[in-house]
Amino acid sequence: ASPRIKRLQSDHKKVMARFKTSSLIDVRPVGSNKPPNKYVVTYKVNGLENGKNGKIQKRSTHEIELHLDLDYPRKGPKAQMLTSIFHPNINTTRICYGDHWTPQEHLDALIIRIGEMITFQAHNTKSPLNGPAARWTDENLHKLPVDGRDLFPPESIPTLRRRGRATVTIPTGSTYEDEGATAKDDLEGSLTSKIKTTGLGFDTNQPGTHTIRYN
Repeated sequence: ASPRIKRLQSDHKKVMARFKTSSLIDVRPVGSNKPPNKYVVTYKVNGLENGKNGKIQKRSTHEIELHLDLDYPRKGPKAQMLTSIFHPNINTTRICYGDHWTPQEHLDALIIRIGEMITFQAHNTKSPLNGPAARWTDENLHKLPVDGRDLFPPESIPTLRRRGRATVTIPTGSTYEDEGATAKDDLEGSLTSKIKTTGLGFDTNQPGTHTIRYN
């Protein structure tokens, strides 16, 4: 597989695992490409939109589309709103999430960053896409953010499994070989190499109980 395909595969795995337990952000792949190169993201957070008669009002659900075209990851994803919004750095065709994208950045972090923009936790009024929204923002900083909730999903709790039996009886003076343990989580996959083991190196010539811990 090409480096781009490997990156798309990695992005898909991380994004789906990262937001699996989120109550505020839902991510779903669209299209028939495998691995996916297009996603629709739904944010269940408060933002702003132009209502009837131009009145600015709150909106509690927002959708965007992320397209990872052939220039990705050398260039950042193309991001576009699918629902109405009032924000200085977002218009009907573009979400300006930053001027400097590097291939080392991650898609899941970008999804959170755009959510922070929608809630007005992040905004830039110096070079806006929406001039009226920039002026409104500067005049109403005391009302911001519109939604201050933390958009980072709960941390994935690793699953740790012990190899072998929980209790082992060994003859005095014999050699004990620990079978170890395995660990994994939804985000990173295998974490076995990161397990820290304590309690080994005990003297088997001394009768008694010894406890081995895996963290």
